[in-house]
Amino acid sequence: MAQTLSAGLPDNLPTTMRDALQALEQLDNSALEQAARKQVSAAAIARFAELREPRAGITPPLEQQVLDSLSQDADLRMLRKAYGVVLLKLRGQPIPTLTELDA
Repeated sequence: MAQTLSAGLPDNLPTTMRDALQALEQLDNSALEQAARKQVSAAAIARFAELREPRAGITPPLEQQVLDSLSQDADLRMLRKAYGVVLLKLRGQPIPTLTELDA
């Protein structure tokens, strides 16, 4: 099953994302559920919002690097959450509701 899922990942995924998703395939159900429940810290959300606010149309290079990094981290976190839930479903496990994931 794991090989089938890995083969089904899009070819254009960056290597770091592909590796992170493939690593989920080795986790037990409890660890997958924990991955699906993992939240972004309030500090990271606040920093992201702060950096996204327009400032005369120019974002300093260092701030743009931080914003890009936060965006990539958020993308990977969401992919991990979604892929973890897919794996749980394929393993015949009940899928947590959005309310349960936020708990």
